[in-house]
Amino acid sequence: MHTVLDPSLVDDEGLTEQAQDKTAPRGMLFYHAKDGQPLSTPWQVATARSMMLSQCDLAEGLIVDCAC
Repeated sequence: MHTVLDPSLVDDEGLTEQAQDKTAPRGMLFYHAKDGQPLSTPWQVATARSMMLSQCDLAEGLIVDCAC
């Protein structure tokens, strides 16, 4: 069974701000758990994927791209 998480309701205690990616737009910040590793998918790929999805007729809800 899958669990749907609303990011605005998830506890963010223990998360630390990572240094801003120099290739990212100004103000785009990255967060990860203290023991976590930075995401491996570049933000440019995530943006391209979201632009492709914006052209699709999808049901209302959240989309989580685990590769991002």
